[in-house]
Amino acid sequence: NSNFLIRCNKMTCKCGSSFCWECLKKIDGYAHFSSGTCALSPGQLPPTPLVPIKRPSEGALRIQARLAVNPDLTSNRIFCPTCKQINLKGLDHNNHIKCWNCKGNFCFFCRHRIPGTNIMAHFRGPCPQHS
Repeated sequence: NSNFLIRCNKMTCKCGSSFCWECLKKIDGYAHFSSGTCALSPGQLPPTPLVPIKRPSEGALRIQARLAVNPDLTSNRIFCPTCKQINLKGLDHNNHIKCWNCKGNFCFFCRHRIPGTNIMAHFRGPCPQHS
């Protein structure tokens, strides 16, 4: 369509200086347009600010490292019923899991939270402590 003109808001003067057509401020390069106040071209929304990437925690990194060294441990993965973080059953075959993240106790065998401090009482029922 010949009635449609697309323009860039980064203007360069004969002297070599650049400025923003939208706010008329002097600028260097295109970084001004990533701040979210002015758009590079009319009709374009200002860019959405980037959300910082959440890095995995130390506990999650330790589990990833253990799985990388021993892929057979994949069957020993379990999500904490309280905080939903991944945990691993140890090589000692103990069904009592203490979550590395929330420090909650739960059973690998039945996958239920173990409330209170008397952990051994849970394993006097149908769940074996080791399997």
